[in-house]
Parts: sequence; structure tokens; C-alpha cells
Amino acid sequence: MNTRYLSDEQCAAIRNLPRERGVHVYPPQGKTCPHLDVMKLSPYRGNPVGKNVLIGKAVNGVYLPLEEYRKLYDRAGKKRGLPENPQKRKYERRKPVSLKRRACFDGIEGLPSDLPPEATVVRTGANKATVYVAVIHTSRDAGKRKYSYDYLGRIKDGRFYTMEDYRRLFDRFGRPRKGADGGER
Repeated sequence: MNTRYLSDEQCAAIRNLPRERGVHVYPPQGKTCPHLDVMKLSPYRGNPVGKNVLIGKAVNGVYLPLEEYRKLYDRAGKKRGLPENPQKRKYERRKPVSLKRRACFDGIEGLPSDLPPEATVVRTGANKATVYVAVIHTSRDAGKRKYSYDYLGRIKDGRFYTMEDYRRLFDRFGRPRKGADGGER
């Protein structure tokens, strides 16, 4: 365990520093970040001494909790550039994302006229012969784009079936079920 932490006199100059037992301020460990590490000694599996857990950083004589520090500074200790108005984008969208169609409905027969404007054609299968009508929702999670699909129905032989009707009338391979709608199709 590193015992090269700052003395109590040096720590007294740091504002907002938690004055709990086991809280120590260490000089920077590496050359990348110039800010002081504030660590707390906490018990750890059978280790009588415990282990140090990083709870914040001291920047220019002021203690910042870790969450606040990460909002203001990056890993290397450089100040993050915050936008002047974080609510406003630097660009204008021409069309709302909800109204963008991802694929064209041209050449697909049997579509109902009351589809929502954000509906999209999704083709699957080895030869892209299976056609679904879906609404695609996009979101961002940790900087990556995530997609979720709400399937409205399926098109088979130029006719639109809702997902419930398709499951009732056809099996998973697309063959008609026996006894569906009063007889064999």
C-alpha cells in the first residue's frame, strides 16, 4: 500500500475535503493527470489493512467528487469543452427522425393505406424475400447507435397480414396451417 500521502497540514488547504477517517490525498500517480487523488481506505476481503478506493480529485485546492470531476475534466486532466447552449444543436434537422423512411415502399404490393408515416420495409432472409413492415426506433447508448423494431405486419403474396394474423394462418416456414379459417388454404 502506498503510504506517501500528503500531511494533515497540506490537506487543510484543500477546500471541501471530506474529514473522515481513512481519507488521504495522494500526489498524482502518473504523468498524464496533474490533479491530486483523494482516496478512502475501505475494508476488503480478509485484508486487515483494506484497500484504497478513489472517491475524487483535488483541483487547484478544491475537492471534487468523482462524478463531478468526470463531467468537468477528461482522463488526462484537461478541461472538457462544454457547449455554450447544450440544448441547441449546431445543425438543423431537415426532417424529424420519426418521419424518415428507411426504405422505399415502391414496388411492394398489398400495403394498407393507413400505415403510420414512420413505417419502414424490412427485408430479411437469404434472398431478401421475406418482407416485414416495421417502425424502427433509434437511440444512443454509450455513444453507440441502438435500434429497436416494432413489427406491424408482414407481406406475403401481395397481401398485408398483421403479425397476429400471420402467426394464426401460417407456420414459421410460411406454409399455410391446416384448419386455419375453417379449412386448408
